[in-house]
Amino acid sequence: MTPPDTHTRAPRAASTSAVPHLGRLELDPRLVVRSFDAGFAALAGERADEVLGRPLDALFSVRDRRGILRFDELISHSNADHIDLDIHLRLGARELLTRLLLTRTDTGWLAFIEDLGGAGNLVSELAQSRELWREVVHQSAEGVAVLGGDGKLLEHNPAFFRLLDLRSTRNIPLSEEAVRGAALVDLLIDDSLSPLRDHLAGRAPLGRELQHRGRWLEFAARPLALPRQRFAGVWLSLRDITERRRAERLRAALDLAREELLRKEKLAALGGLVDGIAHEIGNPLGVAVTAANLAHDQLHELRASFEAGILRQRDMRHHLQQALAAADIALVNLRRAAALVAGVKQIAVDSSEKVRQDMSVGTYVGAVVASLSPLTSGTPHRVGVDVRADPVVSVFPAALAQIVTNLVHNALTHAFPAGRPGRVVVWVDRVAGEQVEIGCRDDGVGMTAGTLPRIFEPFFTTARDQGSGLGLYIVHNLVTDLLRGTIVARAAPERGATFIVRFPARPGDL
Repeated sequence: MTPPDTHTRAPRAASTSAVPHLGRLELDPRLVVRSFDAGFAALAGERADEVLGRPLDALFSVRDRRGILRFDELISHSNADHIDLDIHLRLGARELLTRLLLTRTDTGWLAFIEDLGGAGNLVSELAQSRELWREVVHQSAEGVAVLGGDGKLLEHNPAFFRLLDLRSTRNIPLSEEAVRGAALVDLLIDDSLSPLRDHLAGRAPLGRELQHRGRWLEFAARPLALPRQRFAGVWLSLRDITERRRAERLRAALDLAREELLRKEKLAALGGLVDGIAHEIGNPLGVAVTAANLAHDQLHELRASFEAGILRQRDMRHHLQQALAAADIALVNLRRAAALVAGVKQIAVDSSEKVRQDMSVGTYVGAVVASLSPLTSGTPHRVGVDVRADPVVSVFPAALAQIVTNLVHNALTHAFPAGRPGRVVVWVDRVAGEQVEIGCRDDGVGMTAGTLPRIFEPFFTTARDQGSGLGLYIVHNLVTDLLRGTIVARAAPERGATFIVRFPARPGDL
């Protein structure tokens, strides 16, 4: 917030009888004090005589830089007959906020000085408010400066001077006295300050950053306007954002390291997956090849006996039985290998199906579960749906269907021993943080403490003859990679198993 300007106002008549605490000075044409009246003597106290023979500006308080600059600006006009402004005077040990009214006469000037520090004086309260504002700005860690309409530096706090660290062409640090009243643009000679220089010259937008003497600075400026002036100057602020930039660089480095770690983990997982695929597919293929060779040998022996005319019915039956048994073994193992290949292909949903759609997730999950009714046909098992909430979410339908299908299929395959009836419940709910929750719970045999940590590993299964061991691995990949969600499993022996999937309802919530 900019302080109110109290240095200038329209000329008005001064009357010593109407205004208390008013003194008068007579000045020569050079503004040197020639005499004063009793009112001024009352203001100045015992040291009033010391003003005689001194120039008027020697009475100004050096703290009021803006008032001094404004006075110099007004008095420099050759046609100035009246000057009216508020300024601090130093009278002996006292410092007063005064209203100074100068009027040109035939022999010099008359100066009327009104003490604005009287109790109950509205102007005094305004001045005190401004002084308080100045003190707050003075103590601020953010650099603040006020430029006049001509671009000259009127006021600044210590932080502004420290952050800019202005220097001469010989790289000698400039003092505050050297920069006071100078045009700020002329002081910004360092190339690192060119963004600020260009901005003040009107060649750059508001609010930018620059790097200067090892620090990152953020600067912003806005015009100042007064009631009777369309443009009075510029309010300029500087903020040291070095630590913020360091934190941003550190965060970027950490993000890069995390991405690299994830990439390496994915490569390691891929390597393990390839090894697992080679092992899991290699075994049934090896058995199938052995069985095929056995069938091949039996059929060759059968043909040789037939061509030699020595084939007996008993031998033919034996060779055919051996060949058929070998063919059955080969077929079973080839089907197992085919199932493994199909499971591997499902690890990543086909790219043509990776299209987000807005849908009512509860309704959709209910439809998916209904489509799985053939899995329980002819069994004592039941699968139910509990839609606690039916939020509209942006999701990949194929991935969601695969997740629900695999969870239900996993429960029906592993939770219930032969002949034991069971129940599986799939639920949908909305949880805190705009998250969607899909769960699957069964009342089956549960899992041991050794099994639970491994269920999301590829090819891990407790029923090798009933699955490939990729079902839950596929679910985990779809939830974490595609839906950017989480999945947890809870189970205990003879207490069933529960899987809970949570993911953001919208991509923007990722």
